[in-house]
Amino acid sequence: PFSFQFQILELVYHYYDPYIFLLDMIFLIFDSALSFYHLKYNNETSEVEKMILKQIKKIAYSAIYFLLLGLGISLQIEAGIGQSMFNAFSMFWSDFYQIGIGTVINILNLFFFIIYLYMRHYRLNRKDFIPIVAVLVNGYIINLFTYCIFNHIIIQSYGLRIATFVLGLLIAS
Repeated sequence: PFSFQFQILELVYHYYDPYIFLLDMIFLIFDSALSFYHLKYNNETSEVEKMILKQIKKIAYSAIYFLLLGLGISLQIEAGIGQSMFNAFSMFWSDFYQIGIGTVINILNLFFFIIYLYMRHYRLNRKDFIPIVAVLVNGYIINLFTYCIFNHIIIQSYGLRIATFVLGLLIAS
């Protein structure tokens, strides 16, 4: 666990581009999950090691699901034939201010989180910030797919647009 935390700090200091940092974090999680995978089949595994394996497995699954959600939303955006109300609203402000759609989604979700904090009548704990970190990562994943991976893809036929939209809807859900 200590080397894992050190690797995360090393990544934070070496990368200034959030997309490269995000990709390296995902690869680091998968690499750690694979290195702890042998503990599952070892008879001499302690309870602490089993607990660490369980937590890394949860983080790896969450990373996969966030990647799939961002991929699905990006495919829906790339299809350009219909959006959810939130994504359409985000696309409008993204086009209006000339910033990334994932960035607009991050700003809107931070706004909703601040409203939630204002309406809340009891003290915050650290678990309250886990969802906001997840939402921020999701915005970066959407920007990664939309502006880096699918940047040069142009879908001409309407049938292919419908297929892309349905595929994105299935992946995101």
